[in-house]
Formats: sequence, structure tokens, C-alpha cells
Amino acid sequence: MKPKVILTGIFALSLIGCANKPSEVFFSEDYDQRIARLTEAIAQNPESPFNYSYRGDAYYRKGEYDLAIRDYTKAIELNPAIAEAYTNRGKAYYAKGLHIQAIQDWEEAVRLDPNDQAAQHALHSARGM
Repeated sequence: MKPKVILTGIFALSLIGCANKPSEVFFSEDYDQRIARLTEAIAQNPESPFNYSYRGDAYYRKGEYDLAIRDYTKAIELNPAIAEAYTNRGKAYYAKGLHIQAIQDWEEAVRLDPNDQAAQHALHSARGM
């Protein structure tokens, strides 16, 4: 089966098996369902950094910060130019009290995308502590 490409925000997701109702998967507050569907997509397309990043978002929203960090890290390994993955991994680090790592990620996100307002705001807030 050929992967379907879905554009959402700044991400182009290459998903197999999630194309029928993507909004239900990616914007649902049922994070367990979102994680399950993204895990299926990753199994079929393990080279897509976006699938890992979106699954990381779901783990983050569940408060499972270690799993979120793992997925953001994988997304970064697959494509180190995704500023949003650094921004989000920084949020997970910060939630765990790992402020130095968070600041480093936010600095990298701003370096990659100087218009990343979320990273700029987080960086400013963290430095103002």
C-alpha cells in the first residue's frame, strides 16, 4: 500500500493505515487511541520522523515524559532539522525538572527556526527563573 501524505500544520505526515480519519487520530483527546494508531503507522513507516513526533505529543499530554522524550529524540535522529521536535522535547525535559536540557533544546529550536514563538517564549521564561 502506498503511503498517504497528510499536511497538518508544519508537518507532512506519511501515514499508512491512519488516513481514513486523520483528524480523529491526531486531534482526539483519547491519547491511548492516538498512541495506538501512531504506533501502527510507525510499524509500517519507521523512517517518518513526524509519526514519532506526534506520538511524543500524545505521551507528553498523558504525562509520560520519558516516552515523549524517547519519541522526540527519535524524530530528531531521523530529521535533525525539525525545530518543533526540539521545542516539544524541551517541554518534556522541563516537566521532568531537567532545565539545562530543556534550555539547550529550545536554543536549538530557535536556531533552526527563529520564528518558533513557543521555543522563544519557553526559553525566555526558563532564563527568567
